[in-house]
Amino acid sequence: MATEALESLGVPPLAPWPSPRPPDEPGRPSEPGSSSSSSAPDTGRSPERKWADDWAEFRGAMEDYAVRLEAQATNTRVERQQQLISELRQEMRELISRLQPSAGPTCCTWCWPRR
Repeated sequence: MATEALESLGVPPLAPWPSPRPPDEPGRPSEPGSSSSSSAPDTGRSPERKWADDWAEFRGAMEDYAVRLEAQATNTRVERQQQLISELRQEMRELISRLQPSAGPTCCTWCWPRR
């Protein structure tokens, strides 16, 4: 998963963990006439339906979380590669400048009087 990729890069995940995981089994129906059954925002939905909806919402949140982590890992890898390329270019420039002869007379100024 992307968390392992981020850990291998030494980067903490930026995306927050999704909402708490729903229970593994649906809840029991509340007793008819109790205060919780009449004031609940999802009155009329069975516990099984609410449980299924909660799991669908959680699964969507987990998929979004995985996508955000993967994007973060990819961006981190790209940034590191760009930084490495930049460092290598700088090293090549320094090497080329050391290998070039020191600034001296050019051909035209050096050989002109002899023509």
